[in-house]
Amino acid sequence: MNEELRRIQRLKVCCRVIVSDRYGVWTAVTEDVCARGCRIVTSRLLRVGTRVTLTIASDLFPEELETTAVAVWAAPERLGVIFTESAARPATLG
Repeated sequence: MNEELRRIQRLKVCCRVIVSDRYGVWTAVTEDVCARGCRIVTSRLLRVGTRVTLTIASDLFPEELETTAVAVWAAPERLGVIFTESAARPATLG
């Protein structure tokens, strides 16, 4: 999608992410983040609709952010998720 057409601004930021689903736990990093979701760089390919728990951490903010999300698109080494828990906490991210 053309970056200029996005309705919500995305922050290009690399954060550590612990991702968990019903099959296991693994680590990844964010490529960008917005109030509604994020793009994750990961070697795991998930199906669209898969529910995950994310724990996002960075030296840029003092506390970890734990939230639930759903995969809305997937590609080799990339995963787009939308937050399903109240995303009213984006102030924590900047």
